[in-house]
Amino acid sequence: MPELPEVETVRRYLDTCLSGGSIARVRLARKDLRFPFPVSFTERLTGARILKVSRRAKYLLIACEKDARKIVWLVHLGMSGKLLWLPNEKGDEQPREQGLGVDHRHVCVDLRECKDGCGVLCYDDARRFGFMDLCNGDAMANDCLRLQKLGIEPLSNLFSGSWLWHSVVCTINNRSRGYGRTIKDILMDQGYVAGLGNIYVTEGLWHARVHPMRVIKDITLDDCERISRGIRKVLRMAIDAGGSSLKDYRKGDGSLGYFQLNLRAYGRTNEACLRKDCDGKINKATIGGRASYFCSNVAR
Repeated sequence: MPELPEVETVRRYLDTCLSGGSIARVRLARKDLRFPFPVSFTERLTGARILKVSRRAKYLLIACEKDARKIVWLVHLGMSGKLLWLPNEKGDEQPREQGLGVDHRHVCVDLRECKDGCGVLCYDDARRFGFMDLCNGDAMANDCLRLQKLGIEPLSNLFSGSWLWHSVVCTINNRSRGYGRTIKDILMDQGYVAGLGNIYVTEGLWHARVHPMRVIKDITLDDCERISRGIRKVLRMAIDAGGSSLKDYRKGDGSLGYFQLNLRAYGRTNEACLRKDCDGKINKATIGGRASYFCSNVAR
């Protein structure tokens, strides 16, 4: 599933290409993706002007304006979703490379007056685990339920070792339950930290030298400082590399990301640890139903 770096990479590309453009037509190949499209989806977007493309966690938020009203077009890419911008294509002509006849192409949005002129924004999704929604842009906090329970952004100034220690570890340890959860499970919980998934939590913990199966009651303040630095480092490196293209992910122009070439733990079972001062190997275990990778020399 695309995680924060992949979604952020797509966001940056689309924001540059689409901002200022107007939606001339919305074409759907089916009535639903993971969930049904919102009522009057095509009618509400047609004629709207795109203001900007932002991101919250793993959601793309395309801010639009129509008849002096703000609309936020929310897109979740699911496991295999791709938003592809095809500049200088005219939707009226519908050639196969940008029309709905392409396999797994479910949405085509014809745009005009973009930076590159006209073009088509296409949504492809083989597994159809992605979905779209429309929210009232003037009342996002109340109208967009999917965003209400999300935690803090790991690249924001709020995310730090101190926050992780006081707001997460100490809070959980002071409760009567939850202190037996693993640090990996907590970091992947979108209610605590928004946007992280299996790949980048695994990589961040490798950089922090913290075992993914270490339980919260055994996490120290020093661990938290190293974890926050490791997570932020990995996310920034991944965004610079355009994300990780392990299976379905593509950037907004259809090209591959290449952070997978820099993975230090994920997917490297039985390979030598790449830390200079380490003679360990990468082990694999299942945590919460997900494959986890860690150096054999890191204490649990």
